Amino acid sequence: MRTSRFTAVFGLSALALAQSESLAPSPTESWGCQPHGDHWVSRDPSLHARR
Repeated sequence: MRTSRFTAVFGLSALALAQSESLAPSPTESWGCQPHGDHWVSRDPSLHARR
């Protein structure tokens, strides 16, 4: 019983760390993208295409 609890806690901890460590790649349809915490902030290309 103790082993299964330890395994469950250890597995859930590893899963939480693995998901919070990486940032998704930059969006390809936008330009000027910069990381901002856990997401990207980009300029919208459709706003600049009208010029």
